[in-house]
Order: sequence, then C-alpha cells, then structure tokens
Amino acid sequence: MKRVVVETLHLQTEVLGDVSLGEACQLCHVEIEFVHALIEEGALELADGHSVLDRGQFARLRKAVRLHKDLGVNPPGVALALELMDQL
Repeated sequence: MKRVVVETLHLQTEVLGDVSLGEACQLCHVEIEFVHALIEEGALELADGHSVLDRGQFARLRKAVRLHKDLGVNPPGVALALELMDQL
C-alpha cells in the first residue's frame, strides 16, 4: 500500500511503502543521475536490490537533496554528511 501526500510549498511528503526511483525524483525535484551518484557513494540503498526506495531511504534522499540544493554539497560530500549525521 503506497500513500504519498505532497505539499509543494514545503515539500511535506508522507510515504507509506516503497517509491520507485522515478517517483522519488519527481517528488524531490532532482535528476535521476544525482540519485544514482548517491547510490554509488553508498549514501542510499535500494529496497531488496530493486529500483525502489523504502520509506527510510526516501527520507534520507530528501535530506540529501536539501544538502545539495541549499548548501551546494556534491554527492561525495552529501554521503559524508549523512554518515556523520548517522553517527550523532
């Protein structure tokens, strides 16, 4: 069961279930290449090896997008920042 609620002004998104990479890119307004770069850096993991993100990984993608868009951090820097935030 997938439920997605989006408020475009603040990008408030609720996901119950998996989201495809294409859907995730549309919801986060990001290119698929950026997501693939995050996967290569180890910052994101696909659900069961498929091309979908589970709820937790989608939330992680949203953090990554904010770091990238708001602060201009590149994918390797995003991966490092997320790793350091995980350790806190």
